[in-house]
Order: sequence, then C-alpha cells, then structure tokens
Amino acid sequence: MKRPLVPVWAWCGVSIAALCGLGYWLFQSSVAEENALVEWALRLPEERERARIAGFSGDRRIAPNFDPAKDAGGDWVRIEAVMRADAPEGELPYGDDLLRYANPPTRTKAKRSEVKRLLKKYRSFLADAERASRKPLCHFPYHKGNSDLDGAEAAELLAMLHLASAVEERGRGRAQTAMGHAATALRIAHQLQAHNTIYPYTSGITVETIVLRFVCEGLTGRDAVTGTAWERALTGHETEFLRPQRNEPLPAAQFRNLIHNDHLLMREIIRGLRAEKYKPRQWLFMESAPVLRSINRLDFVLSLRTAADALEASADWCYAGLAVRLRACETETRPYVLWKAMEGWARHVAIVMRKSPRLVGPHKWEHIPWRRTVRDTDRALAQAVWGQVSGKGAGRVPDDPFAAKPNVPLHRRDLPDGSMLWYSVGDNGTDDGGEESKDRVVKVWRK
Repeated sequence: MKRPLVPVWAWCGVSIAALCGLGYWLFQSSVAEENALVEWALRLPEERERARIAGFSGDRRIAPNFDPAKDAGGDWVRIEAVMRADAPEGELPYGDDLLRYANPPTRTKAKRSEVKRLLKKYRSFLADAERASRKPLCHFPYHKGNSDLDGAEAAELLAMLHLASAVEERGRGRAQTAMGHAATALRIAHQLQAHNTIYPYTSGITVETIVLRFVCEGLTGRDAVTGTAWERALTGHETEFLRPQRNEPLPAAQFRNLIHNDHLLMREIIRGLRAEKYKPRQWLFMESAPVLRSINRLDFVLSLRTAADALEASADWCYAGLAVRLRACETETRPYVLWKAMEGWARHVAIVMRKSPRLVGPHKWEHIPWRRTVRDTDRALAQAVWGQVSGKGAGRVPDDPFAAKPNVPLHRRDLPDGSMLWYSVGDNGTDDGGEESKDRVVKVWRK
C-alpha cells in the first residue's frame, strides 16, 4: 500500500515559514552588526582628541591659485577632457600592460598587442604631455568630497605611454629619442608627487621607480654597442635622473601633509554621508507597504549614518596613531626608519581591527613609505651602476636606504663570469649575499 503524498500546500507552508525565519534571522544579524558599529564608533574619544592635538583637524582643503604660464594643471585638465571624449564610456584605460612593458622584470608578462593598441590610439597626445611636463608647477583641481583629481589620470596614463615609447625607441637603436621619452615620464612623475593626495603621489612614485629601472637596464646590457650609446644618451642628464628632485621634502614632512589632507578629505566624505537625503526605492514592491517603507528607511539610516560614525572613529584612530609615530621621524632624512615605524603601526591596526565589525577596515598608509624606500633604493643602485660604467664617481658608493643604520653603503660582489653585483639588503634589512629573492640586485656586465 502506497503512503499518501504530503499535500503541496503543506510544502508551500513549510517553505514560506522557512523563508520568513531566514529573513528574520538576517535582519537581526544586520541589526546586531550595526549595533556593534555604534559601540565601535563611540569607543575612542581619546584618540580623536589626540588626532586633534596632532594637527589632523580642520574643515576644508584650500584650493591653490593657478598661474597658467607656470602651472600645468589646466593643461592636464584639457588633455584629459579630449582623451575622455574619445574613450569608451568616458573611462581611460589603467595602462597596467604599459607599466609591465616599461618595467624590465615584468616585460615578458605584458600583452604586446595591448601596448601597441594604446600607443597607436594615444600617440597624438605625447607631444602635449611633453609640453605640459616642462612647466615648473602643477596643481590638479579636485572635487569636493572626492579623491579624484581632474587631469591626474591622464597625466599618469601619458607618463606610462612615454615610458612604453622609450622602450620601443631604444629597441630601434634610437637612444637619444628614448631618453627624451624617459625624461618626460620622469617630469610627469614629479608633478604627480607634488600633491598632498594619496593616489597621484603613489602613481608618481611608481612611475619614477620604473624610469630608474629602465635607465639602469640600458647601462647594464651585455651589448657593448648599445650600452655605449645609452651611456652617451644619459650623459648630461645625470642630475635629472639620478639625484633627488629639487626641494624634495623630507619623508616625514611629506607624509604628514599627505595624511592631513586625507583627513580633511575623509571629513568631507563623512559630512556627505550624514547629509544625504533618503530617496524611496524604485524597485517593484519595495515601497508597497508601510512595513517595507519603514524597513527601507531603517536600512538607510543604519547603512549611511551609522557607517559615517564608524568611519570617523576608525579613521581618527589611525590618524592619531600615525601622528604619534610621525613625530618621532620629523627629522629623519632616510626612509627606512619611517617605513619600519609605519609598518609597525599597520600591524597594530590590523590586529585590533580583527575584532571590529566588518565595515571598519585597516587604513591605507603602510605601503606608501615602503614605495618611497623602494624608489630611493633604485635611485641609489642606478647611481652606483652609472659610477661604475662611466668612471664618474667610482669611488663614491651611495648609501643603502633599506639598511637599518645610516651611512651603510650598498654592497658589491665580483662574480666568476666577470660581472659585478650591486645590491641593497632589501625589504628584510638583512644582507643575504645578493640573493635576488631577498635582496634588491643589479648585475653589471664588464664592457
């Protein structure tokens, strides 16, 4: 005898009950998480006060006055507007393949077809970028409450395009033309670094690092004819490429300005979150019943207003801790000590943040001193290589920015194959004998 089938309506009832239970559980979980955010936001009044005392306060950023004759900001805004007008959906490409192609260690990973496509599409803008790069000042305009700067994205992309063009020209044996493209990319990188905003600064550091590696690559090639041509091309440009830019601020001072400006930007974003007005949802049935309207309004308040409180508390906490560490580094001219101090703070933030609600994440400062140290290390390695191959300054060995103590020179080793190894102790601060996976290494072949 067959068992009677369970009526369909019973299955429907069970399913509906299960869905209701799941919805209630999800809602309660959301409320519990938002309640945790409220508690988190109210935990740190002392840290906010420390941030205020340290100087991370104020209501607005000051826009500079532009001098069109000397300032390239307006030029970059116009260039970017034209480039965006012809770009899909007005979005400029990131140019990752351009950077991989220009950077010697990653060149084989670049998509050559994409590099050629971008060079063909934007080649007409290279001359405009070269003229803009020659102006001594550059202030990219910014939008209130927005970290994006008008013109900065085009400047970054065109610096990458100039670097890719430099690789192409050197491959054709045109060392002087390649050097001109590299010099333009370097000037744009310095313009990007002049800003107290994170993203232009970090992109400028990245571009300058790759310029230095590109220059060093030309000096260390095994082809004596090509190496000699590249050496002649660099002669007369040593100061521009191998020395710090004029009036380059101390690391601690520039990081303080960057963090302070970021603090003001964060204030604008938080004020915008709190001032945003609720708009009824336009989705089907989302506002069809009073209870749904109430839930939507509650969700709006929890997701924006409470998020603003949590964001303010966590950001001020990070700014306050960074301020304490920066005070100890204000007179530090070498980047290693500053990087280690920031790295230690980043680890502390990460440990504490594991216990915080998901919405609150670690801040973004730990990688910036590291990038600067890498840039300065590549500059020191390029100086050492130039001194060796040119015979200029052969008795002076630059300091190693990654070394734990000041006045520690870069290391060198003579290898059995007749080449010479210049190397820095690298990220771990330990002399590993020039092992490429641990130290930062440049090999120079004897001419």
